[in-house]
Amino acid sequence: MVIRYASMILSIAGLLALLLGLLFWVGIAMNFISLHMLLGLLAVAALWLIGVGQAIAKGGSWTIAIIALVTGALTLYVGLYQSAMIVGASHWVIQVIHLVLGVLIVGLGHMHPGKHNILHGPTILTISLLPEHEFVAAAQQKIFSHALLLAGARSASEPID
Repeated sequence: MVIRYASMILSIAGLLALLLGLLFWVGIAMNFISLHMLLGLLAVAALWLIGVGQAIAKGGSWTIAIIALVTGALTLYVGLYQSAMIVGASHWVIQVIHLVLGVLIVGLGHMHPGKHNILHGPTILTISLLPEHEFVAAAQQKIFSHALLLAGARSASEPID
């Protein structure tokens, strides 16, 4: 359950951070850099939680867990210190690296739930309000009553001689 919540937080925080970052690139919403940093921190924390869950889960992958932890740390480092890296006309290189790392964070975070669904099947179960035999009987009764209704409508529309 914790992994599911972390995955949702990662999706929302990652998407909002991505949108804010793109707005910064075009020079809009520069007042929201702190919010962008907070969303990035939330996304990395959620990724780390998913990575730890991946490491300790039965059938989990240590490789994905280690990559998630390293990618999160690298993203935090680049995000916090990118203003001092490659200053000048080539600063866009650091921005692209930061963007790629941010997208990679969201992708890595969703590898665990995807792997879980492949191994254990989907977590969404179909729910029926009636037991199967009662459901079938109710459906057959409904079909029969619709047939009677249609037969009655046909006979009512025939001209009377």
